[in-house]
Amino acid sequence: MRPENLDVTDASRLLDDLKREGERARSFNKLDLADAEKRMVKLLSTPEGKEAFRRITGMREAVFAGDVQQAENKLPIVAILMPSYRLPAPQAWEGVNRMMRASLQVCQPFMEPTIRQSVVHWTRNYALSLLLKSMKPWDYVLFIDDDIVMPDDGLAKMLAHKVDLVAAACTVRVDPPLPNFRVYDPETHLFMTCMDWNREGLVGGKYFGIGTGAALFSRNCLERVGEYYINCKYEQKYLGFSGAELDRIQTARQKKAKETGDFWWFEFLKQPDGQGEYGEDISFCFKCIELGIPVYVDTTVRPKHMGDYGYNLDDYLDCRESFHDRPKAVKPAPLEEEIVIV
Repeated sequence: MRPENLDVTDASRLLDDLKREGERARSFNKLDLADAEKRMVKLLSTPEGKEAFRRITGMREAVFAGDVQQAENKLPIVAILMPSYRLPAPQAWEGVNRMMRASLQVCQPFMEPTIRQSVVHWTRNYALSLLLKSMKPWDYVLFIDDDIVMPDDGLAKMLAHKVDLVAAACTVRVDPPLPNFRVYDPETHLFMTCMDWNREGLVGGKYFGIGTGAALFSRNCLERVGEYYINCKYEQKYLGFSGAELDRIQTARQKKAKETGDFWWFEFLKQPDGQGEYGEDISFCFKCIELGIPVYVDTTVRPKHMGDYGYNLDDYLDCRESFHDRPKAVKPAPLEEEIVIV
């Protein structure tokens, strides 16, 4: 079998075969060992084989010969996931296709099959778990909702920031179309709509929240948030879990995540002050705040949110000055990076 034709099943099967052969190594003659070595080299020359090796051995940081030089030259790999409730809007499909073609000079994008379920955070989690189980290589995940039309250069602009989490500047689908990004108040645990910012471009920081209708997540971000869930960090800090009960739940979550690949990145967290709950996107951002992962939005990336028409941030900016009684955003605590929320 040629290396370029190896799929995930082949990679796992061959590695399992080689493991069994290794256990019988003492009975191998030189020809058997040479053949096994050739098969291993052939397998590990493929991205699928390398990922299977890391998964089976647990050596997630393993670096193979030649990988360092290739890493300097390779483009980031972006998996595009589109959760859907019914069917994606035709304009959304067209927008994704145009965006992917326009991004080929800055990344290697690929799109996974659309997942349809009635509960949005189940859909997001299931799509991510399937991506993990596929063992396809990827560096970023771009979530795009099925009613979002991305600008052609949207993915390229977000990637250029090289941050762990950045969203496009989506709006809600009502008039006036208010921005769907928010400022977090650590004293009240409330996320308030960000009504003003002092420049266009990358906005956000330590205390910020975004809608995930069009958002780019790094692998590092998703892995850290997944660990936050399976280790019950929220329950320990805000619900007082400890002792045997904590051990039981941690063990159950870790076992389930290993079986299914689902780390429940997205869920509805109860607000720490006991007043209601966060949506799945704000819950994710709350975990990022807890982990010290800055959250951003690029206000120059302005998708259309399809409804009666394509709701867009430009529509909000046209009427922003009329919001005389709007609530003031809370200025985040300073970071090393410049905070541009006002």
